[in-house]
Amino acid sequence: MVKKDRIIQNGIKALRKSGDEKINDHGIYVSLLKGYHDLEKIIRKKSYHRIILREESEKWIKGQSISDHLTNTSNLIIYAITLGHEVDRRIREISATDLSYAVILDVLANEYLEEELREEFELWEKSYGTLAGPFSPGYGDYPLSMSDRIIHELRRDFSMEICVNSSYHLQPKKTITGITAIKTDYKYEDPAKEGKEDPKRKCRFCAKKTNCNYGSS
Repeated sequence: MVKKDRIIQNGIKALRKSGDEKINDHGIYVSLLKGYHDLEKIIRKKSYHRIILREESEKWIKGQSISDHLTNTSNLIIYAITLGHEVDRRIREISATDLSYAVILDVLANEYLEEELREEFELWEKSYGTLAGPFSPGYGDYPLSMSDRIIHELRRDFSMEICVNSSYHLQPKKTITGITAIKTDYKYEDPAKEGKEDPKRKCRFCAKKTNCNYGSS
């Protein structure tokens, strides 16, 4: 499945899960396709990441959730990915005249961001080896305040348009920060055997659990 189709299909799932009465199932695909092409014209994706040596990782591993998630890993990778300010502006403008289409753009932008994250992980794994799954501030007991620390650290290497407000909300809104790490002894085990969960996903440590693209297939 190509990128566009994945984003649209995930957008359909997200809209139906939302149960928004203003969303009419008829014509959803057409609206999502239009929204996808509208977003393609204005997205200015930027991706930033930095390697953190394992011996310097103490200040990044805050809480049991992230500690468990990064078991059997070596160096960490902190990252931030954004779609840019134009996406926020477009959604705000549309919401003033067509709320239903604004909802569609918002959902699509979220799915687009998740797809960009997936693609970045594929690139990083080619460079660094197998990685633990993505883990963002706010998952489990990992503090939201870690977004501010991640952005501050990345600014040592990059000039960035991303900022974090006093409530730890990211600007632009369609931005994700997180942490992963390089696996040291990953060995896949069939989760169907003996009732084991898939160790590659670690979904039980994630606040989103199965309500995300990584936890559902």
